[in-house]
Amino acid sequence: LTGVYATALDKTSLWEAFAARRCFGTTGERISLWADVEGVGMGGQVDVEGDEVAVHVRVAGTAALERIDILRRTEVVACRQLAGPSPDGALRVLWMGARRRGTAADQRVIWDGDLGVDAGRFRAVSPVNFQSAADITRINAEGRRLLWTSATAGNRAGVVFHFDGPDEALLSLRTPPCDFDLTAGVIRGGVSIFEAGGLKRRVEIGPAPDEGASLDADLRINIAVQPGEQAVWVRVIQTDGAMAWSSPVVVTA
Repeated sequence: LTGVYATALDKTSLWEAFAARRCFGTTGERISLWADVEGVGMGGQVDVEGDEVAVHVRVAGTAALERIDILRRTEVVACRQLAGPSPDGALRVLWMGARRRGTAADQRVIWDGDLGVDAGRFRAVSPVNFQSAADITRINAEGRRLLWTSATAGNRAGVVFHFDGPDEALLSLRTPPCDFDLTAGVIRGGVSIFEAGGLKRRVEIGPAPDEGASLDADLRINIAVQPGEQAVWVRVIQTDGAMAWSSPVVVTA
């Protein structure tokens, strides 16, 4: 979906807003996002002195807000984590990215696979951002394997799960693009990232974020800028996997 900041709900005003880039995109949810740099709203241009600018971000989400990233060109230069770890000890594994640029078929990555454990049991699992009726997840009868069918085409998907077992238990993930082994203690201790080639294709595993975190944010973040012209923009990520992106503000320093 595209969100537009227009002066009126009519064709002339909408086209003026599109041309001025006063708009943002979402993965389909009705997230509301505003961003400005030194008071100049998204789509604008601003000349600054010095090597730092203030970015103002205002978000009204449709689920708990996990993280806000500030990007300069394509580099993440600031990150504000908004959701802490889940208070019930839930864990999460996410897979994301695309095979290559192009059509949906070109981008599509099949992540069908499983997460097995040599000690302990999985006792609950729920999907994150599954997009199709063909995307499913379940725990096998013995409670020792999580299984799923899932595909991405640039988006994020995964599962949140509860695991009863010692920190020494070894969890093994197997998917066509990526596989690895980690102890439960390492997973509980923080997020581990495994690159899987392709176009920003990777797997993240660690504590699940708190789904009871706030849906709203209003904050200012200072970032460094470089000499010359650069696009500064904002990316919002919710705990349900939904995302939103602002149009850039072009900053000349």
